[in-house]
Amino acid sequence: MVAWLLTTWASLAAFLPLVILPMLLVPIWQLCHRGALLPPAAQGQLRCGPGRQVRFNDDTLTLRGCQSACAHWFVIVYFEQRAALTVWRDSLSDADYRHLLVVVQRERQAP
Repeated sequence: MVAWLLTTWASLAAFLPLVILPMLLVPIWQLCHRGALLPPAAQGQLRCGPGRQVRFNDDTLTLRGCQSACAHWFVIVYFEQRAALTVWRDSLSDADYRHLLVVVQRERQAP
């Protein structure tokens, strides 16, 4: 969904005059600020455990699903115990982020 929104925005922005762009940018900024476009960002320590277990701060959560269409920037992770979290690429070390992507891919391919 996020990739679709970014593609739509880029397509519209390429053909619109610069005067109209701020009028479109303000509502999008307000949606982002309220958290309507992306779930809240994960703040704290995130570790991938065995299977579908993910340790977030002091909680052990079970991975339910993910959205990794924009994995170059972020991954949205859905848990069974709580709402989704956005994990930004620069919030983890490269090794931890790659490990999270591997766990996410395994979850996606599991029946």
